Amino acid sequence: MKKMIICTILIIVLQWVIPLWWWVLAVPLVFCYFSADSNRQALFTGFLGAGLARFVPALMLWFGPARIISGRVAVMMQLDHGWQLLGVSFLIAAFAGGLGGSTGFMINNFFKTKKSYIYSA
Repeated sequence: MKKMIICTILIIVLQWVIPLWWWVLAVPLVFCYFSADSNRQALFTGFLGAGLARFVPALMLWFGPARIISGRVAVMMQLDHGWQLLGVSFLIAAFAGGLGGSTGFMINNFFKTKKSYIYSA
């Protein structure tokens, strides 16, 4: 839980400083490369971290001035309501972050040196 919160805060801060969409993928990849203990933990850390990092600011904007434009974009995407767009953006970011976190853990496992006992002297 603590790692997911740290990952979420890192994504939000980096998107605030440098607004690039791919922080959602890059931060969980690097974060889970160094800190994940299992593939499941890396997947859920990236999934919830990236999803919440996109959902919370979008929710704050939706309650503010962006409710009208989100409703119009939702109509263009053939959704019934503007709040459904928040769920869609959460899922897209969450899947990207989950894949990034899982990939970071798998890359870490790939580069770990494992002892081979076949040719031990």
